[in-house]
Amino acid sequence: LQPSSDPLFSILGIHWSPVTDCFKYNLNFTCDAPTKRKVLSLIARIYDPCGFLSPCIMIAKRFMQVLWTSGVSWDEPLSPDLALKWRDFVIDLKNIVEVSIPRPIMATPSSSCELHGFSDAS
Repeated sequence: LQPSSDPLFSILGIHWSPVTDCFKYNLNFTCDAPTKRKVLSLIARIYDPCGFLSPCIMIAKRFMQVLWTSGVSWDEPLSPDLALKWRDFVIDLKNIVEVSIPRPIMATPSSSCELHGFSDAS
């Protein structure tokens, strides 16, 4: 076996590639017989401390609101139309592995940057 040319390190639940200096996500979810409990469980498993996936998470939370207003119980299978919408979302969410978020904050190599630190000695 040859080592990967682009190793990934997990930092704060996000994968970081030191070669490309980018953040990547690796979400691996299944969507068999969705219920309100399984939907909420999947939403809670999306760990995104930097907020890069906020638009995706908002779609999932909005779907959870629809489940609450529809009166579905926790372990009742979703109706076919709701289950189809959820499956479509999960399939789309799997495409997040294609997203690569560059880490550098400098716009150009000639840009200057200052770091200011403040502390309280009390």
